[in-house]
Amino acid sequence: MPQQPKPHNGDAPSAELERRLQSLIDGKTKPVGSLGRIEELAVQVAKLQGTPRPDTSSRGLTLFAGDHGMASTGVSAYPQTVTRQMLNFLAGGAAANAFSDALGVSMQVVDAGVAGDRVEHPALLARRIRGGTNDAIEGPAMSKDECSAALDARPLLDLSLRLGEGTGALLAWPLVQAAGAFLRDMASFASAGVDGPA
Repeated sequence: MPQQPKPHNGDAPSAELERRLQSLIDGKTKPVGSLGRIEELAVQVAKLQGTPRPDTSSRGLTLFAGDHGMASTGVSAYPQTVTRQMLNFLAGGAAANAFSDALGVSMQVVDAGVAGDRVEHPALLARRIRGGTNDAIEGPAMSKDECSAALDARPLLDLSLRLGEGTGALLAWPLVQAAGAFLRDMASFASAGVDGPA
């Protein structure tokens, strides 16, 4: 199995790295911005790894489990108790387990705010901001501080999957690999001896 890339040390990427990445991307043998979201993804992966040559040879699936307070009003197809019950990911009983096993992908389940008491399981990573959110129909679901502590992410694909646990995230892996390959392996105008834009 390929060696896992070193995780980023948690420090904010340097402005120098960001400038270098943008310069590398803009210098590739293509019109500036022509690869759209793949260019953004390449920067994101490179910043996470802290290198302009990201390693996308290995992968893992991280599933975040949490509850929203308005589930008690009946807006969900299932009661809120199902979130805690669906932690069967830990026992290998969900579609995400089947997909990750089929693709040879490691899986990590994260308690990102399951309602009620903290779930204790040796394979569960606890990263709770709180145990569920407030009912957004009645007021703010989270405080400003809680929101700033939460992850700000933009989906890569919308496949209209309705499983609720992020199973489709594995299907985006080829795009992540392509973004890494683009940044690492695509020739620049200079390295290919090609005249750049006028």
